[in-house]
Order: sequence, then structure tokens, then C-alpha cells
Amino acid sequence: MKNITTWSLGLYLIYSTLCQCTSDNENAYEKIKKHATHKNIIIEHISIDTVKVNHFLCRSGDGFWKNVKDTLYYFDRELGVVDRYSPDGDFIGRNLGFGQGPGEILDEFVSACAYKDGWIVAENRYVYSFNEEFKEKRIKTLVNWEKDLNAQKERIIKNPKPSEQVEVYTPECNPPQLMHLSDNKFLMKVKSSYPSLFSLQFYNESAIAAIYDFDKGSIVKLLGSYPPIYQDGYCYPAFSNPYFTPYKNGGYLLTFPMDPNIYLCNEYLEPSGSFGLPGEMNDTKYSKYSDNEELAHSEFLKELNQKGYNVSLFYDSNRDITLRVYKTGKVNNSITENNKSRMQIYKGFELIGDVAVPDNFEIFAIKGDYYLADGYINALED
Repeated sequence: MKNITTWSLGLYLIYSTLCQCTSDNENAYEKIKKHATHKNIIIEHISIDTVKVNHFLCRSGDGFWKNVKDTLYYFDRELGVVDRYSPDGDFIGRNLGFGQGPGEILDEFVSACAYKDGWIVAENRYVYSFNEEFKEKRIKTLVNWEKDLNAQKERIIKNPKPSEQVEVYTPECNPPQLMHLSDNKFLMKVKSSYPSLFSLQFYNESAIAAIYDFDKGSIVKLLGSYPPIYQDGYCYPAFSNPYFTPYKNGGYLLTFPMDPNIYLCNEYLEPSGSFGLPGEMNDTKYSKYSDNEELAHSEFLKELNQKGYNVSLFYDSNRDITLRVYKTGKVNNSITENNKSRMQIYKGFELIGDVAVPDNFEIFAIKGDYYLADGYINALED
């Protein structure tokens, strides 16, 4: 592949051998300003340095990375542990684990973020506060449930109101997004915990994020909505996961798997503008499901392995660079064919690069002139 470099982009790729397993929404998107996006490809290749982590303990392969104070943290969901590494990939130590002790959690964690001199860790039912060494545990509920829990759940299932009921939501894990806002409040990406809500009502009324108040031990406000592409009378459970990243003036950039747009949003994830161009995708004919849950789940992984769709978003405020990773989609849908990944690079509203990246590539931090990213070990094809 030709290498054109009028602007340099460095990537510091963290590899492991892990196997990563409000209403009136339509009007909110219709009223936004569509910024012209010009295609001016000046980057056709990126340089990648790799670090392979050294680990002698067992790993499940299902987790995510964080970087704090020159330490790399790998949150292993199935084992419920956090492994620490040096910038060179040397293993430092392990924390957490399942249990009821002062440095343990009750269930698989979904997301986490550094907070002051410690951590906030969320799972489906509880949210934990730990110090830097993952001790001094405090535990709170995700939402405030009534005493008669079963009766409350039955009422929700019979009459779901996704725009109002915080009880129908749990943290989204793919990828996990949890950010500290102020005091003890956090922005949490959420999804419905009731699969039966995958319907037109869900996409018309559902939130995509929430403000969680650790002091109150509950979600206190629902944020965001789905764009019109999701509101055509069908549901797309394989492609309902949004991605957002902090942007200018306390706002966010927001994108969706099926939508070529990148939305400019305020602090409440309300869109005011958009930009973006479709990636080089081969198959974007997404299967439309009814609310038949059994059918939806049986086709879920098949869709993800075959189609082209957006998978992550990262904004670099120092360079005004937006990086969006996407799956290209298979050409023949054969078992041996791989659903390859590529990454768009935007400078402001201008597309300046569309490059090949390793599978399951996801940028999670910036360190100096480099981006820290996770991905499968594989050779990039020219």
C-alpha cells in the first residue's frame, strides 16, 4: 500500500493473545446541521509498534484495557480480576476476584473508570468504589428497586416505558464506557435489560446512556436517543450499540453501527450537527427482525461476523482528530473469510485517512505521540 505522510500518525498497539470474545427522538436528529465532509486522503498507511504482554496466570480472554499513571490495567470479566502491567508489557500484579471480601466483587464487571485516587467498577446489579490498590470497597446498587422486586419487574414487562424507567437498563459492555463527570456522578453507556424491548418502541423511546450518582446509588437521568435509521418498524439487535467520545466544550461525538454519520452532541447527548462518510464496507444489508427474541439471538453473532458496521470512536482534542474503526463486511460470507477492520481518520470534518488495522482494533488512550490500542495479533495486508 502506498504510504503518503503529510501528517504523521503514530500508534502504540497493545497486543495480547486474548480472544475477545427522551421521546420525539426522530425530530431531534432531523433538526441538526449537516456539516459538509470532504474526502482528502493524505494518510493511506499507519505505523504500528507492538507490545506483547507477559502473563503466567490464566486469562479468560474477555475484557478491556485502561491506562493510568504509566500502568496498564486489563479488566478480565469472566475471572473478575484486574491485571497490572508496565508500559513494556511486564506483569506487575493481580487484584480483585469473585467473593464478598474487601477487595472482591460479586459478579462479572461490565465497565470501569479511574476516579480521583481510585476506581469505579460497574456490574449489572452493583457499582463499586475502590482505592488505587482496589481495597477500601464501597458498594452501591445500580438502581433503587422497590421492596417488592418481582412485582415491580412484572409491571415493567407488561408496560415498558424506556424513556422513563431507569430500572430497564444495565451498563453496556461492548465496548464498555464509563466516564467521571463531577463529584460522584458518572456517564454510563447503558442498554435495555429486557430483550423484549427490542421493538419499534425501544428505538423510538430508549436512552443510550445515563448519569449514575454513586452517592444516591442509582441511575438518576437517562440520556440520548437513536437516529431515524433505527426507527423503521424493525429491530436490529446486533447493531444497536452506540459509541461516544468526549468532544469540545464539554460535549460528545456519537456514532452508531449502522449509521455513517458522526453526531456532534451536547453534554446530554442531544445532537446539534453531524459529519462523516461511509467506510469501505462490502455488506450493509442488515437483517430485519421482528420482536421474536429466539430468532434475534440465533442470528446475532452471524450478523456481526458478516456485515460491515462501525465499532468504535475516539477523539483526540490536541490534534482535532477523530478516529472511527469499522468492520468492512465479508465479500463471500465464507467460514474461512475474515471480517476485516479499517479505521477512518478525520481532521475536523475532513476525511484524511482510511487505513487497514488489526482485527478488533480499539483505541483506549493517548500516551505522548502515540495512541494506545488493543487488537488481535495479525499481519496487515498491503
